[in-house]
Amino acid sequence: MRYEASQTATSQRGAELVEFILTLPLILAVAFLLIELGVAIMDQAAVTNASRAAARAAILGEDADAAAARVFTSTISWSKEDSPPTLDVNVVRGCGTQQPPVPGCPITATVTYDFDFLLVPAFIGGMFDIDLTATTVMREMNF
Repeated sequence: MRYEASQTATSQRGAELVEFILTLPLILAVAFLLIELGVAIMDQAAVTNASRAAARAAILGEDADAAAARVFTSTISWSKEDSPPTLDVNVVRGCGTQQPPVPGCPITATVTYDFDFLLVPAFIGGMFDIDLTATTVMREMNF
């Protein structure tokens, strides 16, 4: 039996739609993962800047926690209903708490932020505990 072109086209009519429906979830999952990766990279840059601000504030004798939070919250936006994100700031002076500061002694500021997923549903994001951490070492100076 010989098929004509019109019969073949009719039998393939819904194939493209079925293929699209089957591949759409995969395409959306990849797109959402790429967006989440971009947000995580941006948050990591903000955590790095916050650790630098905390180390600088410690050198100047200011509040390192407040400096890190100020820099981080100015970079990362959050919903007005939510509270600002919390950071875990740890500052260690290499030469102890000597006053006046000893030039050349290291100050290490470590900032940790618990990353929350933006687009991934909570029941999936809750399975992953991702902490973004940045450490900055600066040397004390006399001003």
